[in-house]
Amino acid sequence: MKALSLISGCLVICITMPIWYFLLHSILAAIHADRLLWFLFWIYVPVGLFAAILSEIAKRGAEKS
Repeated sequence: MKALSLISGCLVICITMPIWYFLLHSILAAIHADRLLWFLFWIYVPVGLFAAILSEIAKRGAEKS
């Protein structure tokens, strides 16, 4: 069960999130977004990755205790 949870977390962080960010980038490029939207996008990407990683670490901590 732990291995399945680890694989699921890795898939989300390494596959699902990059696809989502690519789609958002493509949409912003297609609509010729202004600087504010690009700024928000470039803040959203690292914060989203950081939050996903912290969430997975917290899940591992909860499973151990």
